[in-house]
Amino acid sequence: MKAKGFTLIELLVAMSLIALVSGAAVAVLAGGLRVWERYQVAGVQTDMMRLGVEQIRKDLVNARRFDLIHFEGSSSQFQVPATIQVDYEEGGSLQELGQVSYFADRRYGCLGRSQAPFSELKRHRAKSDYTVVIDDLQNIKFSYFGSQKEESEAKWTSRWKSHLLPQAVKIELQYGDGTTEGTYTSAVTFSLPGIQ
Repeated sequence: MKAKGFTLIELLVAMSLIALVSGAAVAVLAGGLRVWERYQVAGVQTDMMRLGVEQIRKDLVNARRFDLIHFEGSSSQFQVPATIQVDYEEGGSLQELGQVSYFADRRYGCLGRSQAPFSELKRHRAKSDYTVVIDDLQNIKFSYFGSQKEESEAKWTSRWKSHLLPQAVKIELQYGDGTTEGTYTSAVTFSLPGIQ
């Protein structure tokens, strides 16, 4: 009479199949988790970039023509005369004319912002005291549209230095972790107020 049950070979084959299916399931779940984490990070980076671009938009909307502070810009930075909020140590705050500066800090991979009221511009060092506006910045390029002299033709340029404000500023961003899957690009153009 034969004994009922499984042979040793049948048990080994069954355990091997269970281990193979379990290993495949774990690999699929781990891959899905990595993709989910990557998209979470990408969402946070995109949100931070949008907040930074919104801050730039607000400062450009507050741009003012002021003969003692010129709008100056290059492909990696710009300074604009603008109405800024100044908080005083004694308490309270006031809107004043001043200068807002944006610049790429390549050492830390970020876009920095600083501001100073007109009365403090001589002492102000924009690149030493700034707020990070966009982090994980790979590259940035500013372009300016308008005419830098009265009665000249408006055109796009990578440099601006004039008492006249440009009509528009274009920002091209490349941000992320530097990998192929984790690098994103974005471009946005802002019109400046028609105050000349």
